Amino acid sequence: KSENGGDIWTLTGARDLAGLPITSVVPTALTEEGKQIVLVAALDKIMVNRSSNGDEIRDDELSIDSEVLREGGIFRSVDGGVSFENISEQIFGGAPDGPVSDLIKDPENRSYFYAAILGEGIYRTINGGVDWSPVAELPFEDDAIRIELSISPTIDPGTDHFAVYAAPIYDFARLTADAAAGAMKIKVDRPQIFEKGDRIRLIESSESFETHTIREIDRTTGEVTLDSGLGTDFDSGKVVRTFSVEAIHIGDVVKNYNSRALSVFRSSNAGTSWTVMD
Repeated sequence: KSENGGDIWTLTGARDLAGLPITSVVPTALTEEGKQIVLVAALDKIMVNRSSNGDEIRDDELSIDSEVLREGGIFRSVDGGVSFENISEQIFGGAPDGPVSDLIKDPENRSYFYAAILGEGIYRTINGGVDWSPVAELPFEDDAIRIELSISPTIDPGTDHFAVYAAPIYDFARLTADAAAGAMKIKVDRPQIFEKGDRIRLIESSESFETHTIREIDRTTGEVTLDSGLGTDFDSGKVVRTFSVEAIHIGDVVKNYNSRALSVFRSSNAGTSWTVMD
């Protein structure tokens, strides 16, 4: 924390936030007993499980196997950032339990804030972060690995609200139809996260998958054309992931799968309804 324009910084909240991946720090214009209220968003602190030779352990959908060492959430300070309370762990009130990938303030009202709670959706507070409630049902699934939020600096003339934007980030799609051996076309539920030329893996299990290159994508129908026919049958619901060629290491082990935004969604009425942007 700096109180002189950034010349000198002091560590604050170290005990209450130690080890957590901080995603947002939002100093507010609110005070309590003369001291500034500060909101912080954090993801869970996790430990990646590894094999005896140090490789990441992955499940049958090639998601990384990990354990939560400390839960993140929304943290609120009423003493200018000296101490923080995790309001995602309260029995009554507060916010739902879960990691928070973003937190923003509404320029229209200094008591309004929005938070992206993974596994839950987007929540809003109208009392300075004390209590949180979900916005209207979002037009995308709640299993995003991140949700990025932003808010317009100008008022929407049609609603007199500042427009809020949400971009859900995903690292996989699923087949929406069975795909037979020899087929060069598959259908997926999230074609937006793929690009022409992507290297993809269709995953049967952690030990059984196929690698292909995308030749064409129809984002309207979700149809993806591959560079070669499938070597085996894949049932609807199986996972498809994309990765960079540079990520392939010795032994054909992919260290990092790509993630992309599904789309950008916009609300001009404080989260009451959302529309996808072209």
